[in-house]
Amino acid sequence: MRNALAAVSLGCLLMSTYSWGAEATAVSVAYNGGSASSVATASGNSQANAFSAGINGGRAISRADSRQLGRGSSVANSVAFADRGLAISDAQALGYARRGGIARVRSDSLATTYGGFVRSGSYATAHARGRSLAESDSVSTATSLNGVAISESRVTSFSRRGSQAESRGSSLAYSQYGPARASGRVTSSADRYSAARADGAAISISGAHRSSRAYMHTESRATRWGRSSSRTAVVEIQH
Repeated sequence: MRNALAAVSLGCLLMSTYSWGAEATAVSVAYNGGSASSVATASGNSQANAFSAGINGGRAISRADSRQLGRGSSVANSVAFADRGLAISDAQALGYARRGGIARVRSDSLATTYGGFVRSGSYATAHARGRSLAESDSVSTATSLNGVAISESRVTSFSRRGSQAESRGSSLAYSQYGPARASGRVTSSADRYSAARADGAAISISGAHRSSRAYMHTESRATRWGRSSSRTAVVEIQH
């Protein structure tokens, strides 16, 4: 039962793509004393999907918020699954485009637990102005087996005056009878026909009676026809 519900949750998260118009979907499933809550909000050219499932006394909370102001598209997907534990998932995608700019944003958050506590937060923001392009992609995953796992990913892109900025970030926290925390921040900024790209990943894995923590921060900036690129990866495993 656990594996089937987890597989369905992952499938729902991956099948969501960029869309036209505002669309919000919230689905909650509770079984055998469990509780589930899902909230999805969307405005502008955006899509928000929130799925939650709580079984065997588990509690799952899923929230998805997607907003697009101007040209472009925003997608936020949030999935929470709890079997005898507590799972909280938040996904936020915000796109701002002015004066011919295009902003594309995607944010995915997944929180699953069996008898533990997990919290996952994915936050992606893109600002585009003056016929520029800004793209942000954020993924956060927190899973645990009778442990505590906290994951957070924040991705931001700024572009102005015909430039292009692209940011991609992901964080993963996995706990098995121990605490694990992963946090990542990725920022790219481009101005005056330049191009900037930033990529980052943070992975934290803990075993029984072990504690692990991974923090990642990467930033890329380019101005006046320049090109800038940065990549960062942080991995900590305690077994």
